[in-house]
Amino acid sequence: MDYAARILRLNLEVWIGSMDEPPPRRERYRLATVTCRDVAYFVVEPPDASCPGSATPGGISIDTGEGSPGKYRPTLPDAPEGTTPIWMFVMDYNSFIFFAAGDSSLEWTGEDRFY
Repeated sequence: MDYAARILRLNLEVWIGSMDEPPPRRERYRLATVTCRDVAYFVVEPPDASCPGSATPGGISIDTGEGSPGKYRPTLPDAPEGTTPIWMFVMDYNSFIFFAAGDSSLEWTGEDRFY
């Protein structure tokens, strides 16, 4: 997160497989960088105390979406006009990351990987 420039860059390994595909094609991933501009806020919850050290070395698993994550309503600033509120659930830590950003772009940075 570059606070001065209001730019967030996320280096991710994105699942691009499909549950309709047979193994191993189902577990297809690709490296990518997501760049979010005009970030209005960036909030990272601490890991749940009952989940210390549960992340595997080198990575974490996340889920993400727009708006609020279901019934969970954290106290956050209002997302300014022209931005979209985003949540990311960090499964390994049972905690969330929240931000609101303007435009975003995705750049593929690697070839498909199969697990």
